Amino acid sequence: MWTQVALFVLITTLTVCHIHAQSVCGFPPTIWRNANRTCPARAVCGDVFTTRRDWMNGTTCAETRVINNCFCPGNLACPVNNDAHRLYTTAQQKIYTCEPVCNLGWCYNIRLGLSEGRSDPTIAMTVEEQTPDFGGNTFTRMGCRCPRHHVPNRQPPGVPRAVKTHSYIRNPTTRHYTARYTCKVSGTEGNMVDPCPRHVPVK
Repeated sequence: MWTQVALFVLITTLTVCHIHAQSVCGFPPTIWRNANRTCPARAVCGDVFTTRRDWMNGTTCAETRVINNCFCPGNLACPVNNDAHRLYTTAQQKIYTCEPVCNLGWCYNIRLGLSEGRSDPTIAMTVEEQTPDFGGNTFTRMGCRCPRHHVPNRQPPGVPRAVKTHSYIRNPTTRHYTARYTCKVSGTEGNMVDPCPRHVPVK
C-alpha cells in the first residue's frame, strides 16, 4: 500500500512540475512596464532575455522573456521581432529601439578616438531614473552604437560588456538621476568597421 501511495505522490509531483514548467518556459506572457507610455527619443522600447531555467532536478528548459518598456510613436508596440531594431548588451539580453539601430550612429569614442577636439568620450547609453517627462519612471536612452552591440557571442552570460560606466549625474531638485555609459572594447575591437551600410554622425 505504501508503495502505491509513494508512486501516486511521485506521479502527481512530476505532473505538477511539468505543468508549472510549461507555464514559465518557452515564451512566458509579455511584461508591460511604465503604464504603456510613449517612448522618449532613442529610448530602449523593449528587452528580450534568453536563458535556460534550471529546475534543480536534473531538467532545464529554454525561456525567452519579453519586456516592453514603452510604446513607439503612433501607439505601436516595440518591434522585438525585427532584427533591424536589435542590439546586444550581453549574450543573454537583446534590446530594441523604435527606430532602426543603424540610425543611431557609430560612437565617436570608438570610430574617431578622442583626437577630434572632444574633451569627453561620446556617451553611448544613459539610464534615466525618475524622469519628470516620463511620469517619474526609468528608461534607457541610446546615444550611439558600440562594437559589442553587434556581437552577441563576445559577452559572457549576464555581464553587461557592451558598455562601461562613465559618470553619474543627479538633480537634487527633481531627484532625476542619470547614469552615463561609454563603449567597452579591447584588442582590435576599436578598429571594427561599422556593420551598418552607412555611417550616421553623432551630433
